[in-house]
Formats: sequence, structure tokens, C-alpha cells
Amino acid sequence: MPRRALRFVPGEFYHIYNRGNEARPIFWEPDNYRYFLERMAKYLLADPIDLVAFCLMPNHFHLLLRLAEVFDVSDAMKKLGISYAKALNIRYGRIGHLFQGRFRSKHVADIEYVLQASLYIHRNPYVAHLVTRPEDWTYSSCSAYLSDSTNGLPEVARTAGIVLKKEILLDAVGGREKYEEYLRDEKPVHSLYTLSTKGT
Repeated sequence: MPRRALRFVPGEFYHIYNRGNEARPIFWEPDNYRYFLERMAKYLLADPIDLVAFCLMPNHFHLLLRLAEVFDVSDAMKKLGISYAKALNIRYGRIGHLFQGRFRSKHVADIEYVLQASLYIHRNPYVAHLVTRPEDWTYSSCSAYLSDSTNGLPEVARTAGIVLKKEILLDAVGGREKYEEYLRDEKPVHSLYTLSTKGT
């Protein structure tokens, strides 16, 4: 039975993710990550969506969003996916599906789960043993959360036009230092994420 599309409601948070077909890579080189971020800024963030956190991994991606107004998230994600896949197919002379079906989405009901979702997203590269600290992964918003600067995003994200609304979560949890405490605490995040995003 096909998955029922999630209804996106203004003012609410959503965890959006997808991975490569058969769990294969969707990013092969740095330029791929940059291009995806540029497409993300164009199709998803140019409208009333607040980006709270993101992480691009070699074979999947995670986005944590809040809708400020009514917006067709499904259409934006479709355009993002098609645009990116088409560009990669042309560049590498490949055919077939890049992603494992339609993107997945989960409504994040309250600020505690928003925190848990962000920790899950930001810890992904560390858990996968790609870096020794979560903030060292270039294609993530984690370093911005530990920075005192207004933006703090890695250069590749800034130049791609990514705008992060980290204050939404930092204000709720008590600031940068408190968020870092949560990040360094290696207790498992809530099972909502470890179960619902299994394999990503």
C-alpha cells in the first residue's frame, strides 16, 4: 500500500529525509554536495520555510524544517530531487533512479522532539565514523550551532545561499552552551528517530 502523504501545517516542524536507491551514494564528490545545497536554497528555502538543521551524508540526507506559512513542501522536494538527479545523470552518464523513492517526512510534535531530531541529524557523521566530532562534518549545520557568530555555517553552505534559523532551537533550549551539552551527551536520542529513520 502506498504511503499516505503527510499534510504540512504552518507553524509546525518536520523532519524530512531520503537516501540513495538501494542505499547507494547520492554524493560522490564535494561539488555534488555544493550543487544539492544550491538546489535546496532555490526550491525549498526561497519561500516561507525555516531551516532548523540539515546534514548531507554520502548516501542520504536529513532536513529539519519549520513552516512559517502555507507552502507545498511536497512539490518543492519533488523539484529538488528531480533537478539534482537529472544533473548527476548527465554529469556521470548514469541512468535509473538516484533516490529510493519519494522523500520521507515526520511531523515533529514539540520542541523536545525538535531537539532530539536535531541531535540525531547532527550526530549522523560521527556515528558513521566519518569524523571524530559532529561539528567537523562539512555538509551539516552542526558547526553553526556551536558558533557564536550569527551564521556560523560552513563556507560551502553559505556560498550556496543556505540560511539557517538556529535561534529557533537555541532560544528554546537555553543557548549555544546548553545545546553543546546535549550534543556531547552520548545518550541515545529518542526512539522516535532511531526507529523511524532506520537505515539513514
